[in-house]
Amino acid sequence: MMRAFAIVCTILVMIQNVEAGEVQDAEWNEILAEHRQSRDLLQFCSCKIALRISVTQADPSTPRVIQSTGEYWHSRDALRLKTLLDGEKLDLIWENGLERTLRSRQIDGKNQYAATISGSSRRYHDRLDVFGRALLVVNVPGTSTFLPLEDLVTEAERVEKRWSTEQNGTKQTTIRLKMKQGNGESEQWRVDVTLDSQINQLIRHVSYYYGGSSPEKSMFRRDETVEKTVELKKGVLFPTEISGSSGGGEQIGYNPKKTTISDIKLDRRFSKQDFVMRYPAGILMTDSLQGTSYKIDETGKPISKPVTLGEVPPPPSAESTRRDVLMVSQEGESSSISFIVILISIGVILVGIILRIRNR
Repeated sequence: MMRAFAIVCTILVMIQNVEAGEVQDAEWNEILAEHRQSRDLLQFCSCKIALRISVTQADPSTPRVIQSTGEYWHSRDALRLKTLLDGEKLDLIWENGLERTLRSRQIDGKNQYAATISGSSRRYHDRLDVFGRALLVVNVPGTSTFLPLEDLVTEAERVEKRWSTEQNGTKQTTIRLKMKQGNGESEQWRVDVTLDSQINQLIRHVSYYYGGSSPEKSMFRRDETVEKTVELKKGVLFPTEISGSSGGGEQIGYNPKKTTISDIKLDRRFSKQDFVMRYPAGILMTDSLQGTSYKIDETGKPISKPVTLGEVPPPPSAESTRRDVLMVSQEGESSSISFIVILISIGVILVGIILRIRNR
């Protein structure tokens, strides 16, 4: 009799747990749907963005200050980004899987240009893309990829935990994701994403960390927090001030950064002119779609015969794009390195042309 009673009780507990899980999943799905809706309301926007990072290296008393400014246009199937970082100007247009860039920098008092065109599935850029900086999309840690939260959940190995807290009278929901382990990585990344009901379930805070089961126990972590938002119209909010830091062990918060977003315009339907790039006439275009290079006019139209690109290193694979964990320095270093690489590639092409002419 007692055994039968125990079995019945066990079954009842199991049923209650299943029902509680279903209720919890339904609640989470509702929160995620509200988050997605709030993000989608911001699809057509333009704004200005400023980023300031203090990178502490060997001497904590003399951090390297990196400042970047930019203009940003975002629509459902295209984006444009103009930035100034460490003396390099970048004009980037991504549209339906096609990415065009124009970089310029003064070297020895002369303007140097590098133009490229390539295929790219990246919907969000890793430099000053406002959607990434404002936590409207989330970084896949260890890479330069950004995804909407629902896609990041799908990308993760599993959801480890989900919990809710009350903060200033509003409910915040946090989901902990354990990411898939990349090749050559000894530890797996985890991501804690917190949605805040006070700001229509937009993301309030993200912690990226590895080497521990929680941010507090990790070997390295990177944090981003939305500090301020603005109501653009009734019920439509946009993050305007985002703080961040990174570090490992006792150096948590060692490299502070702050993003400021201003002059936000919403629901503007862009014209074709908003996504037209003008080039200095006669510069060289590196076309990875065709595997060639050629001179172009102001509109990007070829004005010389295409030359097959020389033997250059192949582009990195998806796995090899994983970056060093001290990602805070990438904003100051990646632009200079990429510009130099492009100039070297162009130099190799020009040398090949000269040698071919001499051989004739």
